[in-house]
Amino acid sequence: MNTRKGHVTGKTAIRKRTDTQTEADTGSGPGEDRQFITALHRGLEVLRAFRPNDRAELSNGDLALRTGLPNSTISRLTYTLLKGGYLLYDKDTGRYRMGLPVLSLGYACLSGLPIRETAQAYLQDLADQCGQGVQVALGGRDEHTMIYETESSERSFEEEVKLAGFSAAPVKSEGSAVSFDSAQETFTARYDHETVALAFSITEEAMEDNLYDTLSARYTKALARSMAYTKQVKAASRLNNGFTSYNSGDGVTLFSTAHPLASGGTNSNRPAVAADLNE
Repeated sequence: MNTRKGHVTGKTAIRKRTDTQTEADTGSGPGEDRQFITALHRGLEVLRAFRPNDRAELSNGDLALRTGLPNSTISRLTYTLLKGGYLLYDKDTGRYRMGLPVLSLGYACLSGLPIRETAQAYLQDLADQCGQGVQVALGGRDEHTMIYETESSERSFEEEVKLAGFSAAPVKSEGSAVSFDSAQETFTARYDHETVALAFSITEEAMEDNLYDTLSARYTKALARSMAYTKQVKAASRLNNGFTSYNSGDGVTLFSTAHPLASGGTNSNRPAVAADLNE
């Protein structure tokens, strides 16, 4: 019944029932695809934020920085993944690490990739010819991790004394003595850390219009893409300029026909016929 100024009218107000849909249920992903489940996508993004070179566990703040998602959303996602066993929580540090169920997903993925069986024979031939370990990598978003091995550091810079590699190990017959080789120090590599920083601002009008939550989530995700892009460009520049301007520790360009050897002479790591680097 509708009432107005104490007078009761004889009209009955009936509202049409509508199905309430949240962003997690509707297609609010790329292209407003109604089949796209945003909540599932965000949960997978949290799992993808963990990297093989993460020696320390990740906090909600770390995950928010890597995924570009708000802290409140990250808290709900990590709680759900924790309940499912996909994440483990350390009460002492307040950080998360991956659980064993994630490993089972990786094994299931590898078992379904025919490239392993297809490439095995070729990889073995290549390893036998060059005398080095050979790996095959599939492209992903963080391309810089495919170029470099990343290690954590708490110093302003790191230094590492490089060693000359051993010669090829000979085949030993039964009962014969083992051959010995001597390791030789070469140049010292120094790694100076760089800080990549960028920020965004939100106008007072946007704050007054209650657009902060919407804009901040989009801007934060754009910042994460910006940081990743910078790392990829800087990592690839070493290869792009390796033929001309970028010198390695032995004083010649990264790709050269005259790398000096500790034992004397030179070595070439360039093909006889020039070819483009590609993925």
